[in-house]
Amino acid sequence: PPPNPAKMTDSRFNGYIVKYGNDSWELDALDPRTLRDLIEKTVLQYRNEETYQKVIEKENEYKRILEKVEKEWKTL
Repeated sequence: PPPNPAKMTDSRFNGYIVKYGNDSWELDALDPRTLRDLIEKTVLQYRNEETYQKVIEKENEYKRILEKVEKEWKTL
């Protein structure tokens, strides 16, 4: 998305300029799909795929356990 100049009237302007420069983006003005894609692209750059898959496997294991508990709740 194209940047906008930072707003000089914002009380945080000076600190923002020092830290990030003059460009800013209004996230609420972005199409939700664009925002999702930007976040996903950035997260995927840093995500360790092997660790992520292990977490997903563990979550699936927990889901199976919960489903079994739900199914057999009355007999517990």
